[in-house]
Parts: sequence; C-alpha cells; structure tokens
Amino acid sequence: MFENRIDQIVAMLAWIIFGYFMLSVWTFFQTSAEQQAIALVFTIAFIGLLMLRNAKQAIKRLLWIAFIVLGCLADAYVKIYYDHLEFNRGFPTDFDVYVGGILILAVLIGCWAAWGPVFSLIGSSAILYLIYGNLLPGTMYPAGMPVSDAISLMSVGLQGIFSGLLGVVPEFLILLVVFGSLLEAVGANSFFMQLGNIAGRVLQGGPAHAAVIGSGLVGSTTGAAAANVVITGSMTIPLMKRLGYSPATAAGIEAAASTGSQLMPPVMGVAAFLMADFLGVSYVTVMLAGIIPAFFYYYGIGLSVQLIAMKNDIRAPEGKLDRTVIKHLAPVILIPIAVLIVLMTMSYSIAYTVFFCIFILLGLSLFRSTTRPTLKGLSKAVVGGVTIGIKLALVLATVGMVAQIIITTGLGGKVAFVILEVSNGNLAVMLLLTAVLCFLIGQGVPTAPAYVLMAILVAPSLTRQGLEPLYVHFFIFYFAVMAAISPPVALASLTASKIADSGMIATGLQAVKLAAGGFVLPFLFFTNPGLLMNADSFGAGFVSIVASFAFVSAMTIMLFDFCLIKLNWKERGLVVLSNLSLFWFLIYHTAPMLVVGIIAGVAVFVLQKRRGQPKGSLPATRSEEHTSELQSQAYLVCRLLLEPKNTPPPPPSPDRNLNHNAHSPT
Repeated sequence: MFENRIDQIVAMLAWIIFGYFMLSVWTFFQTSAEQQAIALVFTIAFIGLLMLRNAKQAIKRLLWIAFIVLGCLADAYVKIYYDHLEFNRGFPTDFDVYVGGILILAVLIGCWAAWGPVFSLIGSSAILYLIYGNLLPGTMYPAGMPVSDAISLMSVGLQGIFSGLLGVVPEFLILLVVFGSLLEAVGANSFFMQLGNIAGRVLQGGPAHAAVIGSGLVGSTTGAAAANVVITGSMTIPLMKRLGYSPATAAGIEAAASTGSQLMPPVMGVAAFLMADFLGVSYVTVMLAGIIPAFFYYYGIGLSVQLIAMKNDIRAPEGKLDRTVIKHLAPVILIPIAVLIVLMTMSYSIAYTVFFCIFILLGLSLFRSTTRPTLKGLSKAVVGGVTIGIKLALVLATVGMVAQIIITTGLGGKVAFVILEVSNGNLAVMLLLTAVLCFLIGQGVPTAPAYVLMAILVAPSLTRQGLEPLYVHFFIFYFAVMAAISPPVALASLTASKIADSGMIATGLQAVKLAAGGFVLPFLFFTNPGLLMNADSFGAGFVSIVASFAFVSAMTIMLFDFCLIKLNWKERGLVVLSNLSLFWFLIYHTAPMLVVGIIAGVAVFVLQKRRGQPKGSLPATRSEEHTSELQSQAYLVCRLLLEPKNTPPPPPSPDRNLNHNAHSPT
C-alpha cells in the first residue's frame, strides 16, 4: 500500500517535471543559476521519493523524508534569495554556509543513492583536497581554503553545483531522454530488431547479427549502455545461447553492441551533446564526425560474430521477419529522427528541436492502434525517461563541484604536468596515460559525467600540445564509452552476464575482444583526420578509410585465429605482418607498408582458399540451397515429361536373378 502510494506520487512528479521543462522551452525566462536551482529541487525530491519507496525500515524512511525536506528547503533558499546570494558572492553569512553545507550533502548522498559510491567518493575527496590539500607532501597540494569559503565556492556562491553543467538538465537533458523513452514506448525496439533480423537471415551468425544491429540502433536513442543491455539482451542473449553461443560470448556480443550505441549517429547520447558545447560547434559537426568510427566499430563486431559462427559451426535458423511491423513503425520512428537531424542542421537549439520531435512522434503514433501507446505505457515512458535524467542530473551536479575544485586549485595543470613528465613529451605515451585515466574514472559511472570530468581535467593539456580539440574530445569520449565493457566494474558487461548467467570477468574479456576496434581507432584519429571527416583532401581521407577497413579486418581475424578456416602457423604470421604493416601506415603514412599489409592479407585469404574448407565452415547460403532445390525439382519434372509412358520395364539382370534365388526360401 505504501509503495503504491509512493509510485503514484513519483509518476505525478515525473509528469510535472516533464511538463515544466516542455513549457520552459517557450515561456520561462530566468538566469541559468535559477533554472539550475529549480532543476535541483526536482532532482532531490524525485530521488528521495525513489529511495523512500525502497526503504523497508521506519528509521530509513524517516531519514529519506528528512533528506527530501532539508534538501528541497536548502535549494529553495537559493532560488528565493538568489539576489542576496549574487550580491554577497564570496562573502556568505553564517546561515548561507549552513544552507550550502546541507545542499552539498544532499547532492553527494543523492549521487550515492543513484550511482553507488564512486562519484560521491570522488566528490568528497575533491572537497577534502580543496580544504586540507596544503597538508599533503610534494608539489600537488593547493594553498588550502577555509571551510566557509569552500562551501560558498561549491554551492551558495552560485558556482560548483550551479557552475553550468547542471544547466543541461533544464536545457535539453530531460527532454532528450524522455524522447528516447517515448521512441521505445511506440515500438522502436521492435522496429530496430526487425531491421537486425534482415541481416540475421543472410549471414551465418543469425540472431547474433540481429543483436549487433538492433542493439546499436536501439541504444542510439536511449544513450545508456546498461539500460540497452536490459532492453534488448533479454531477447537476444537466451536465443544466442540456444543456438550454440557460449554464455560469455552471447553476453559479450550484447554488451559490446549495446555499449557502442552511444557512438552511433544520429543520436549519440547525452555525452555527444555535451561535447558540442565544450567544442563550441553544432551537434551536426559532432554527429558527422562520428559516422565513420561508428561504422568501423560495428563492422568489427559483426565480422567477429561471423567468424565465431563459422569457427563453431553455428547454423542459425532463419529469423522471423515481420514486414508489417517494419511498414507500420518506419514512419513513426524515422520521421521524428529525420526532423531532429534537419532542425539541428538548421542550427535550432536542442531543446526546441526535441520539443517538436516529441510532438511529431506522439502525433504520428496515434494513427495506428499498433503504434498508439496506452496511457499506462505513456506514463511508464515518461517516468523512465525522467528517472534517467534525474540520476544524470545528480552526477552532473557532483561533477560541477569537482570541476570547480580542479579550476580553483589548478589540479588540471598539475595532472597535465605529471602526464607530460612521465611521457617525456611522447605523444603515444601521453595518449595511453589519458586512456588509462579515462578507464579509471569511467568505471561504474555513466559516460556523460566520465567524459565531462576528463574533458575538464586533461583535454586542455592535450590541446596545448598542439592537438586538434575535436580529435582530443573524441578520443576521451571513446574511452569513456569503452569503460562500460572493460573489467573490473564494466556496468554493461555486468548486466549482460546476469542475463546470460555467465562470469562477469569472462563476459568482459569477450566484450573487449569483440569491441577491439573501439580501443584502437581513437589513437588513429590524430594521424588520420579522414576518420572524423576532417581530412585535408578527399584522396588522403579515402586512403585512410580503406587502410582502416583492412586493418580492422586483419585485427579481427588475428584475435579469433580464423578466416575461412582455422589459421595455421604460416597464415598467423602473415596476419600479424598485415596488422603491423597497416598500423604502421596509419601512423606514419608510408605507402610501402600499406602495400605490404594488403598483400599479406590477400595472401592469407588465398592460402585459406587453397587449403579447402572443412565441413560446416562455409555452408551454402539459403538462396543457394533454395536454387539447388528448384533445380532438382525441375529435373524430375523434365524426366517425367520426356520418358515414354508405356515403355515396358527392363528385364531383370542376371545378377538380380542370382541374388533373388539365393535368398528365396526354396
């Protein structure tokens, strides 16, 4: 009874939040800090209600009620006394300090409740570093700051929590994730999975290819790897296991495909929109730059799936293709996404664009009963979208405090100095250290805050080394995404392993192996601008793309030790030579290495072809089987038509007579 009542309040609050931010696109004119204060009131109340619903003991319920009341009152103080706080910025009263302290605690506790301890501990450590860093030995410590000044800097001084990152919540975050949830409610999952089934009917991997394509397209709208695994993996993982894929492989395929969905244009999740803000470019620029790397990422996974199926002789049955679903859902799903791209291309704001896309989506869904969401389904979509947005708001508020501390203490410059010293100015080592740092920060947290923190902490130092900002931010973005499948935490791999009942580490290692392109390609952005559609000439860009295609193919064959059949020692050597040569070319652009790499790769294919194909390694396609069956039937028909109808049977052969007599009872 208590849980049901809280659920009703949560649903009502979700609709209020959604309606408020839809109206704010047109009607509300406030400062950024005031809008952030309103967003934070909604955030604290919503997460508090979610935790109150799950609390079973009376004392815990009282504590969460106190969290809601005190947090909302502290945030309301910022909104009501905004002019006072603005006027006294840097010189808070004692009461201001108490309010600011409550607000900081509310954000850290809420972030812990939403995402676990990782980012809350990072935020708490950053605060302690700001106040007591002068007690640390060495050169990394700051001058130290009084507690009252530190609290003012991070909250009531209208910085830190209200420094701007939280501003994306009212600007576009809530509307964007609700748009993704509404796409899911009208049937986007079914539509994209049917598109995946088309590939599954042609290629030997079958449903595994459907999982790769479907998960990539579904997650492109949700932008959350773990959530995408739950949505699509509950269907694809059990099916892959039944067909012969091992549990860890099935889970790894789903985790890798779902994680890469955030790299997939046209909707690349929240982090891509934040990247556009950091770079000061339109989202369309970011979207176009992401097309080729995303293609290579999914090409590598698709080729891996095909090699696994051939290596293990997995013959998938022909997947059921529902053309009615495709026909009914195509306009409902594709038109709003097309409008989103067109309006963004025309430089309309994200909030304005998503506002219209939501109305178009809901309007188109009403024309057919198969796409028309029920009120319950619509409410579930809104609540789900708002929940994701609220959880992201909490971690962005925490990152806002950490970012303010990094700027105030100069920690970013100190980290950059350490990276520069350790790498001794070597670009490859600098990038490798940056990638490792992205992994450490991205473990167990969403992509967006991990990307933001790295963009603040290390991106400026890399750009000061003369690197193009677009390449730097895409590099950081890719490794923030890849952290979702990389052990030890690996949220996407962990979620998939639960569904597949496989080991988490084994699943994570399989996912990393399948998604190897996502770990290597970012290093090539700096020497191959054509991968991000920023080449100096068409010819240079085209050659880089061709070489990258060959490299991803050779790397995948090497990792799975299989091409047409299992590699022998000579073919393994040629594959390794092809990989090294192509990678050398992509780094240094020496033409002979490109020739060597391609020749070595072709030689492997020729040798495999000559050695033959064992039974089951390359079965005939369904179209070939169908053609053979038709030819056999045609032959039988012609024979019946051409043979004389009254021809007497031929006399029995002597052998047959002897055989008959030998077995007769007389």
